[in-house]
Amino acid sequence: MNNKSQTNGKKLTVVAIGANPYGEDNSSPEEMHAANEEHPYFETTRRNLINRVTFTMDEQNKNADNKIQLGEFIQLDLFCDRTKNSGDINTADPTATIGKCNPSIINYWVSKADWLIPCWGQDPDKALAKLENYNDFIKNDILKEYKASKKGSIYLLASDKNYPAHPNQRGLHVYIPLVPYK
Repeated sequence: MNNKSQTNGKKLTVVAIGANPYGEDNSSPEEMHAANEEHPYFETTRRNLINRVTFTMDEQNKNADNKIQLGEFIQLDLFCDRTKNSGDINTADPTATIGKCNPSIINYWVSKADWLIPCWGQDPDKALAKLENYNDFIKNDILKEYKASKKGSIYLLASDKNYPAHPNQRGLHVYIPLVPYK
């Protein structure tokens, strides 16, 4: 794939918010091969996400006078604890897994974002439910305020249920555009 978004245009800061910094790789061999060719220095989840971002930019650039490109890609996570499987975050002490400065870091980078991509998947839902204030912070203070500010765009990896799907969720092919958050 020739990423025209990598060669010219306004540079955007893209901020993605995942669940936690480590998980198992569930990608199909085809997805892993395509992702490895494009970005060989990232693990598959990040490669899939970056490929989706640059593909979306390329699609938007096809008929645009003002081209865009990926300037910075910032990956944040709701939880700082590393777990082998993101579902394991639900059995850990949720307060300890956030990290003392994580909300501040999330706020800082979201304020710099041209594109915001919530992509934590369904696994942390139980942990978020245990942390009412943190859940409210993420879903209201971050997503609703960012959308209301009209500073940038919020995109999702899938359109069903307006939910922050995970980059390695089955059926989310690398080369389909991101969908606007509603």
